[in-house]
Amino acid sequence: MPYCKNCNKNYTEPSVQHNVSKSHLSKLNQICRFPCTPIESSMQGNINTFWLRNYRSKSIDIFFTKIEPWFYDICREQLRNCSFKSNSILKCAYIKPFDRRLKEEKSFKTRNIIITVASDLSSIWNDVKENLVREMTEFQSRGSGWSLQTILGLEVRVNRYNPLRVSSYIPLSANIVKTKSVVNVKNFDFFCFKYAVLCQSKE
Repeated sequence: MPYCKNCNKNYTEPSVQHNVSKSHLSKLNQICRFPCTPIESSMQGNINTFWLRNYRSKSIDIFFTKIEPWFYDICREQLRNCSFKSNSILKCAYIKPFDRRLKEEKSFKTRNIIITVASDLSSIWNDVKENLVREMTEFQSRGSGWSLQTILGLEVRVNRYNPLRVSSYIPLSANIVKTKSVVNVKNFDFFCFKYAVLCQSKE
């Protein structure tokens, strides 16, 4: 029998129905007392997930307006450490109008975006909103018969981004070695650049 760690109990209905049930949403809102809540951290804090919950907003535009400051706060806090990659997942509950017992949770995702101290957070937020609204509109225009019941919230995933990494000795290709124009010290630690500079300074 499936177990819900948020509700702290087992449930018998399908997971998609449980996740949009009144009892589950009520419990989740009790746990997430603030609009923004860290819900997961792994890889020694290199990967973090935040939950921006919806509180009684029936319109997607109103919901986005309410959580916008919290999105900026997440970004600024993460930028205090380093640049990062981020993507957002909008979670909504849908029902079938002709049979309101049929419920399903739908997720709409954005692509990963690299955010640095030079990034325009306002522009990034506008892109996130536009992409999510477009996905929602496309889903509802497919004629699936699903109707939006509730906006559950926005999940913001953050991964530390460090494109510059040190490395150790890497053999050069034969045609470069023949030129004898590159200092390539054979070492077994991560100080190859330091050794190359020292070798050059001794000549």
